[in-house]
Amino acid sequence: MAKILLIDDDASTRKLIDEFMRYHDHEVIFAQDGAFGVSMTELEYPDIILLDIMMPVMSGTEALGILKRKPGLANIPVVVVSANDSPKLKRQMLDAGVVAFFDKPFDLTELLACIEGTLTFRPKSTPRSGTRAH
Repeated sequence: MAKILLIDDDASTRKLIDEFMRYHDHEVIFAQDGAFGVSMTELEYPDIILLDIMMPVMSGTEALGILKRKPGLANIPVVVVSANDSPKLKRQMLDAGVVAFFDKPFDLTELLACIEGTLTFRPKSTPRSGTRAH
C-alpha cells in the first residue's frame, strides 16, 4: 500500500482518483493548492505525489520547485496530472524531475501502473535517516 498525496484543486478529480486508488489498497491524502501541498508533504512524507499544475494560491510548477529544493523531500517521486498539455510545459516538468506527465482526462489504470511501477523501483528513504523499511 502506498501513501499518495494528491495536490489538485478540482474536487471531481480528487474524488475519482481517491476512489480508484483506495479500491486498489492505496491511501490517498489531499491538498487543494500547491502551498498546502508543500506543507502536507512535509507533514505526511508521502510515497508519491500526484500534482496538478493550474491551481490557486501556488501553482504546481511553483510547488514542484520548492519540493525539489527541500532536503528529504526532493527524492519523493512526482507525477503530474494536468489539463495543460503544452509540449513546452511537459518538457519543463520532466526536466525538473517529474517521473511522468498525464494529460487530463487520463486513464486511471495507466496512472495506477505508473504509480506502482515507480514505487517498485524506488529506493525507500525518509527525510531524516535516509533509509526506511516498508
